[in-house]
Amino acid sequence: MDFVTVGARVRERRKKFGMSVQALADRAGVARYTLIRLEEGKPCRPETIVKIRRALMLFTDQMTRPFEDGPFAVQRASDVRWSVSVSKAEYQKRLVDDDPYHVDDPEERSRLGTLGFQPFFTAILGSEISDGVSHPALMEFYRASWVDQHFGEEFVYCLQGAITIEVDGVPCRLEEGDSMTFDAMRPHQYLPDESKVPVRILIVVSTRPGERTPVPD
Repeated sequence: MDFVTVGARVRERRKKFGMSVQALADRAGVARYTLIRLEEGKPCRPETIVKIRRALMLFTDQMTRPFEDGPFAVQRASDVRWSVSVSKAEYQKRLVDDDPYHVDDPEERSRLGTLGFQPFFTAILGSEISDGVSHPALMEFYRASWVDQHFGEEFVYCLQGAITIEVDGVPCRLEEGDSMTFDAMRPHQYLPDESKVPVRILIVVSTRPGERTPVPD
């Protein structure tokens, strides 16, 4: 793991949310000195990285992606990585590959999703500019997600299949080509039509002006 890149990503995200080092350390449950060392590019324990990542609502791919210079950011299809929603360690006694975080083979994703091991997969897209407000991702569903709640407005476009999104308990069904936007601070859940799996959607989470914390306190 490139800790220089990870530290820079953590520092950028922390400042974007207007959080002090101490505030993030308290939220993540880590020592202030540990966070300072990480932001300086020093090595850190994997379990500590996970705590900080979750406190900042970051995926592993976002933390390890190098910064791009230039007026735009591009995600090439050949470089898309699909992250798991459930740790592989929960259903494998030993890893059958060297990557515990991703399943890029579509047939393997289908197998794991159909068997119920992975309710969904997420591909964080690298087409995100530094200090930007929009965070795009692809999601592939086989089962219902858990109820989520986080910062920003969430735009959803249904690419394949059909899915119902409940926001504050109110359902909205999307077919292919349909889209919607909702306040992601409200409790929401994705419920794919399991007769049409895999269901694929594009989501874009946008940070609103004045929004400073990654999750509700």
